[in-house]
Amino acid sequence: MTPDLRIKDGVILRAAHFRHHMIEIHLAALKTAPPTTDDSVWVTDAWRPTDFLPSLHARCLAFDYRCRNINALSEQSREDKGRAWAVRMRDELGDDYDVVAHGVLDTFHIHAEFDPR
Repeated sequence: MTPDLRIKDGVILRAAHFRHHMIEIHLAALKTAPPTTDDSVWVTDAWRPTDFLPSLHARCLAFDYRCRNINALSEQSREDKGRAWAVRMRDELGDDYDVVAHGVLDTFHIHAEFDPR
């Protein structure tokens, strides 16, 4: 388990982010995270206003997590470890959650959301 959960400066957290089903996302991220250069899992986005693309961030149902601090010898290895992390998180959380790794280079990150069907 990675020991620290940190919030990037500027990330907006609202009361809704502290509901049980949202805390479960953080717990899964910490439990399944690969080793990082700073022993931390970083939340890089939480609430943001609705933009052109539909997003559960605006409904306080999603978090993004940094991958650029994953210990890796190459960018490809870092992305592979990030994708594997997303799979472990998805397995840990179950069917009511969606977890994807996406982006390229410095924008590569994990997006996790509570989205029961």
